Amino acid sequence: MTVEGFALTNANYTRAVELLRERYGQNCKIIHATMQALLKLPVPSSSVASLRAFCDRMESYIRGLESLGQHHDMYGSLLVQVVLEKLPVDIRRNLARVNVNNDWQLHDLRRAINKEISILEIGSGRSYTLPDVTTTAQQHSFI
Repeated sequence: MTVEGFALTNANYTRAVELLRERYGQNCKIIHATMQALLKLPVPSSSVASLRAFCDRMESYIRGLESLGQHHDMYGSLLVQVVLEKLPVDIRRNLARVNVNNDWQLHDLRRAINKEISILEIGSGRSYTLPDVTTTAQQHSFI
């Protein structure tokens, strides 16, 4: 391990942080690895769960890139094509109805995919229930 052997003292803290930054804080390598992960995202099936997992993973990688100073205007046009190619045909068809010219901006495509997944979730009859707040509120009332 990188910081093994350091005694737990204030003096060693700075040196340990420097070593960790040297080893793991190489932004260009992190950006490259994140882009590779985006390009290698597994193709989802048409199931809601698979599409949601794909979208969540994609969003996570994109947020990671943004936190490293890489904004979608730098890679968005490439990623739009990659994402569209990975989506199932029926999803692409539905997205084409939203954007007939197929001239997507990355943020618009992301929003449209999320909306499509939400529609599929509603259509599948999935219902999400919230905890019963009224019961808890009644327990704490002074009536």
